[in-house]
Amino acid sequence: MKNFKGKKVLVTGGGSGIGEAMAYQYAKKGADVILTGRNTASLETVRNKCMKYGVKAYCRAVDMEKQETIDALVNWIYTEGHEIDFLLLNAGISQRSLTLETL
Repeated sequence: MKNFKGKKVLVTGGGSGIGEAMAYQYAKKGADVILTGRNTASLETVRNKCMKYGVKAYCRAVDMEKQETIDALVNWIYTEGHEIDFLLLNAGISQRSLTLETL
């Protein structure tokens, strides 16, 4: 699928790294994006850049380690009437060490 116009994608971990890069790619192809992550300032920056492609962009602070923030996201999506076409589940926890040191 080359044209995502009219589609909506939810990008977890959308404030930096791979999630940020993917958000821009979806926006360039016409998809509206919902960005989630822990750093609201980063999410706002990505949101503003995505909107320059002429799409709608939203951001929500979510910490995937806290169930209540996930529940709040789901409630917001439902309340706002968003229908998600694609999920990019990119959020994660970074392990900053050598593999042998994680045993």
